[in-house]
Amino acid sequence: MRALRYAARSLARTPLFTLTAAVILSLSVGAATAVFSLLYALVLRPIPIPNAHQLVRITTVDRRGSNGDLTWRMYRELAANQRVFSTLIAALDQSVLTLESTRGVDRGAVAGAAGNLFSEFGATPALGRLIQPSDLDFTVPSGQPVAVLGWNFWQRHFSGDPNVVGQSIKVDNTQLTIIGVAPRGFLGFSITIDHDLWIPISLIPTVMESEISMVHGTSRWVSTIGRLAPGATMAEARAQITAMWPALREAAMPEQFRTIAKEDYLQIGVKVDSGATGIERGLRARYTQPLYALLGIAGLVLLVAAANFASLVYARAESRRHEVAVRLALGAAR
Repeated sequence: MRALRYAARSLARTPLFTLTAAVILSLSVGAATAVFSLLYALVLRPIPIPNAHQLVRITTVDRRGSNGDLTWRMYRELAANQRVFSTLIAALDQSVLTLESTRGVDRGAVAGAAGNLFSEFGATPALGRLIQPSDLDFTVPSGQPVAVLGWNFWQRHFSGDPNVVGQSIKVDNTQLTIIGVAPRGFLGFSITIDHDLWIPISLIPTVMESEISMVHGTSRWVSTIGRLAPGATMAEARAQITAMWPALREAAMPEQFRTIAKEDYLQIGVKVDSGATGIERGLRARYTQPLYALLGIAGLVLLVAAANFASLVYARAESRRHEVAVRLALGAAR
């Protein structure tokens, strides 16, 4: 405590040095911390799921180098033949659709979820129950007409009504029954999108009334993340999926393809990467490289600031040479 009091008095006697050192350190460390915080939140932070390091994302690449997800048949073939994952989770990121209930009409982000999505995240419903495997029917392009509300949408559109379970909500032209409310802050694989409504992924073609087909469709819309089986590694997953890909792609090829379309389809490749940081298509692709560049610049600024600070401390030590010699002569420890 005596040393701390002496240091405080010493710094108070040299306010210019103290203020300059504080400003140099605050600005340099603050800039580096701010940039790293943005980079961590957008690129590096794992999604809040148990053992996120075990997650592996499977995507496709066409001959033009465009990334995409899997078709529904690709996903089903992969789920039936892979041996390296303990489970495969399928989802559709989101689509903005019209939502209509007794409370009025709204626009909301609708996401599709496989039956194991919520359970793999360890999610507990805020109300009612969440989507389960029994809510999906994989034999036909339809499913049970149920929906789970996002927590914020429940608060905004239904004013947090505790009796919302069992009520109906129309998504475009499809009538669904509300079975529960997702926990607060639940984003699924996403890191930026707060989904307003979750529906069984097998209902997506019916709800969206698009050309997406569960069985014969060619759209690559199924976001797929697997959890490594106990003892399996990322290298083993990449090797197995790469080896089985030609046969899997052939088995999942739609029958209606003409020659040109078939040639394009057969050139679709596969990518296996870590899925620990979730799925974010827009912001991450746009800002990852600029943020790394900014972090490098902030690191250089921090290095220059540290050099300047060291010079200040050295100059101050020189001015105290006589004082330190007297203290040592009186028996003070270094």
